[in-house]
Amino acid sequence: MAEKTVHWSLRANKDKLAIFAYWINRNQSITYAQKLERLFNEAMKLAVIFPQAGTPTNTEKVRYRQVRHFKIFYQFSEKSLTVLLIWDDRRDTANLPYLD
Repeated sequence: MAEKTVHWSLRANKDKLAIFAYWINRNQSITYAQKLERLFNEAMKLAVIFPQAGTPTNTEKVRYRQVRHFKIFYQFSEKSLTVLLIWDDRRDTANLPYLD
């Protein structure tokens, strides 16, 4: 059986870059951004193995994993897992898709 693959959507990649840029600028160092990158990737590696372990949303087959103060939303199928977006919990959730 082929291993599932992780795909990062354009939105998720933009979210990651914005998060990393913020922390690099704030701390004047790439250390924390690198740590977040590692944590995000580890969370998605686990999600590939256990996609149902994520917290369910109001959209079927869309779940999220909590990493520090970020929610990583993903959609999964038999063959792949797609990261849809990364949401900072400190932001207003009024415009957040997938949650009511």
